[in-house]
This record gives sequence, C-alpha cells and structure tokens, in this order.
Amino acid sequence: MYQMLTPAVGIPSIRAAGSHFGFNYIVLDRLGPSLESVFNHYNHLFTLKTILFFAQQMVRPIFLDFLDFFSHPILANEDAIPPF
Repeated sequence: MYQMLTPAVGIPSIRAAGSHFGFNYIVLDRLGPSLESVFNHYNHLFTLKTILFFAQQMVRPIFLDFLDFFSHPILANEDAIPPF
C-alpha cells in the first residue's frame, strides 16, 4: 500500500523494509527537520502564518491525489458521470 503512495509529493521513499528476528522494520527518507526541532528553533512560538504554512503542506498532497483520482480517464468521461 505504501509503495503506491511513494511517487506523491510529500511522501518519503522506502529504502528498505522487512522482518528481522520477529521484528518488522521500514527505512524511509527524511523530508526535512522534524516539527519538534522547528518548534524548538522558534522558542516554542509559531506565528499564524507558520501554522497556516504547515497546514497547507499537510493538506496539499491529499488534495492533489483527490484531483488525480477525479481526472482519471474513466471518470473524466462525461458518459460515466451521472448528471445532477
């Protein structure tokens, strides 16, 4: 399932995955600094602009996947979509 999401923006690539001594593991790319390190860097204060930026970064991949789903050739056919 995760491998289907990998080409999407904001989804890290899988470097390795498997099982070792009964423990499952997955190794992913880091996409940047953690939210905690950014929060500490700004002395535990975020402006409204910063919060909205983070919200935009979290919602954008979901929105783009939503648009890709509805622009699929089968769904883009006018005959396949019932009129409302």
